Amino acid sequence: MLRPRVSIFYAALIALPLVGCDCEGSGDNSGINASESWAEPTHITAENCDGCEEVNPGSLGHGGDGTFLVDREADDEVSQWANCVNGFMACVVVEGGDEDTCIADGACPGACKAEYARLSAAAGDSIEAKLGVVDAVFFNEGALCKPAEIPGVDTMPEEPT
Repeated sequence: MLRPRVSIFYAALIALPLVGCDCEGSGDNSGINASESWAEPTHITAENCDGCEEVNPGSLGHGGDGTFLVDREADDEVSQWANCVNGFMACVVVEGGDEDTCIADGACPGACKAEYARLSAAAGDSIEAKLGVVDAVFFNEGALCKPAEIPGVDTMPEEPT
């Protein structure tokens, strides 16, 4: 049986429809470094995922049957990023909150909140503009608040043009 090890951040990638942004990517961040804002990890998932919880066993489509293993205690940079992204997504999608307020009140580092606020102020109020700002701050190559490496995302093939 296929048993991929995943962290909760995959939910963020599946649930958020990402669109382009005509934002100046968060490369102009006035010396802000979000990596320094992530807390030091206290629990890193074991390579064999010892202690992980099995979730959603069953068919994985073309991948056959399998079970996802989740380590809910993990608090490395990627897990903190996932909690940040999943938190504001749940606030917007599930609770119907305003994007700006959800990010400002969420679990993201202050540098990420400041960068989002800076870009959002110039981007406009459309949902496309707001999602573009989310991309620019949290997902795009070189984004201020994107962890250095996100397994399974950084290795994804480019979309066909």
